[in-house]
Amino acid sequence: MPSRFIQSKVNFAVNVAMLVALATFGYCIARYALSRYQFSNVSLTADNEVRLEGVDLSKSIQNIIVFVDRSCKYCDLDAPFYQRLAKASQTRGVNLIVAFPHDLRDGKQYLAVKKIEPNEVVRLDFKQIGIQGTPTLMLLNREGGIIAKWAGELSAPVENYIVSILGQDHESIVSKNSPYLALGNQVAPPACAFESLRTGMLSNTVTLVDVDSREEFGSWHIVGAVNIPDDELYSRALNELMVSQRIVLFTRDADLRKVINANVVL
Repeated sequence: MPSRFIQSKVNFAVNVAMLVALATFGYCIARYALSRYQFSNVSLTADNEVRLEGVDLSKSIQNIIVFVDRSCKYCDLDAPFYQRLAKASQTRGVNLIVAFPHDLRDGKQYLAVKKIEPNEVVRLDFKQIGIQGTPTLMLLNREGGIIAKWAGELSAPVENYIVSILGQDHESIVSKNSPYLALGNQVAPPACAFESLRTGMLSNTVTLVDVDSREEFGSWHIVGAVNIPDDELYSRALNELMVSQRIVLFTRDADLRKVINANVVL
């Protein structure tokens, strides 16, 4: 009898242990599955400072958040630039954060394929801090204050500039007053009424600059427009555009990012 009693106790203890182990395993699996789809809390304070759940921004002199989407073709094209950012961030003590709007498993797989190695990978609701599209880069100081924000496809000079300022203090960056930094603090230029544009072009007092690619310009364009792609404006504008004339910028893109960036350069 005692042996049977002991055996039953042992069997009971083993069964309980197995149930606990299964429950723990199930909890871990459920937690992992949910974490893939949960958004990290992010907010923008009244002082224009970013607060990001689970990330200590104060540990680094700078933080740079890259907002990407695995289905974004411009993100794919910018992958070599993100690789440069990762390497430069590691050597200069900058915290590189990659944010996705979709589940983290797909995001991390995307980064592995593209050979991009950030410090942090998070899933965010981009709308919570005013991110309207990808790719977008946001440069922050150690308090989370926004130094600059660049949206859309970037030209090589802008990419080089961003890499060059990694690790520098906020005051040093701002004091240099680079036009490429101004691209991160852009405001929409005023719209030009059609009749005003038409009259100005006929009187040769307005130059219409098409900032889209040569291919887009070649497919169709407004008669009388000059084609200077947005990534060439900085080097060509002084030599090819008349200072005495009013400059009107045109793009086929609905979000106007090229026009906004080009307006700052001009």
